Amino acid sequence: MINVKDIVYKGLSQIVENVSDAYPQNWSKTSTSQTACDVDDVMSSLGFLRTTCADVPDPSGLKHKQMRYEAIIDCKKQFIYHTK
Repeated sequence: MINVKDIVYKGLSQIVENVSDAYPQNWSKTSTSQTACDVDDVMSSLGFLRTTCADVPDPSGLKHKQMRYEAIIDCKKQFIYHTK
C-alpha cells in the first residue's frame, strides 16, 4: 500500500496556508469557490478525479465545501491515476 498523504500535503501546501485533516479554528465567511478550484487543480495534477464537490450548510454563516476524490494507485510503479 502507498500512503499518498505526503504527496497531497505537499501539493496543497503550495496553495493554502492551513492544510489539515481537522476543522480549522477560524473559518472564513467569504466564498470558497476559488480555493475549491485551486484545490481541484492540484488534486487533478496529482492524478486524482473529483467525484463530489458540495457546499456544506452551516447556520453560523461560515463557508466550507466537501470535496471527494478517487484514484487508482499502482503500487509497483508508484503512480496515481484515474480511468475517466
